Amino acid sequence: MPANVARQIIQEDLVGRVVREPLYDTETMANATFVELTFFSRPQGQNMNSGLAKTNVHTNLTQANQLGNPNSFLLMGFQVSMIDAYVTASGAELLPEDVAGMDRDLRARGTLEFGLSGKTLFEIPLSEIPQGLGLTGTWQQDVAADAYIHSYGVPMPNNYYNARIPQRILTKVFKASSPMIAGYVFVNSSTPITCKIRFGAGGYVAVALNTTVIQVRLIGVRLKAIG
Repeated sequence: MPANVARQIIQEDLVGRVVREPLYDTETMANATFVELTFFSRPQGQNMNSGLAKTNVHTNLTQANQLGNPNSFLLMGFQVSMIDAYVTASGAELLPEDVAGMDRDLRARGTLEFGLSGKTLFEIPLSEIPQGLGLTGTWQQDVAADAYIHSYGVPMPNNYYNARIPQRILTKVFKASSPMIAGYVFVNSSTPITCKIRFGAGGYVAVALNTTVIQVRLIGVRLKAIG
């Protein structure tokens, strides 16, 4: 991170350390039709839609809808992954074509919306956002009609949707600044965060008796309280 960016955010030795780590949150969908799915509203200790309490495995958010003092964040980009799928009833089975179809429907029907202080900043089709990890390559059943291809980015942590705008474009073309710092979106400790996946006509129909687990990761640089 450029030194001038760091100086605009913190005096490092006074309140914390700058670290490169994502903000992440997880939600579940099961046995219903979903029009939207909300992220970063339920911190650790609160339940996901499935009723399972969130731990640090599911989210590193400790306050609802905001980072909490003295944390700040420079947003560089996004990843969205279907990180798990499992059966929720005795006797049910989850077939490979079910997993492939769930992933395909998620990408084909969903749009990520991200905003600050009640104002939407990004609206991005999920098909444009790399997953960074998870399914990749191809899979095909015996029946040709049931063939699916996963092509949502190489499964590497550094593969993400780049949201940064070069500073020269901001200052010379748009003459914009806030909430940008050197082209990054700046999120301070008390800024309300809005993050949703919205689904198009008909919504997302969760496969009966199965649960889909979705994780959204905000890629960036974080000021984090230490000790």
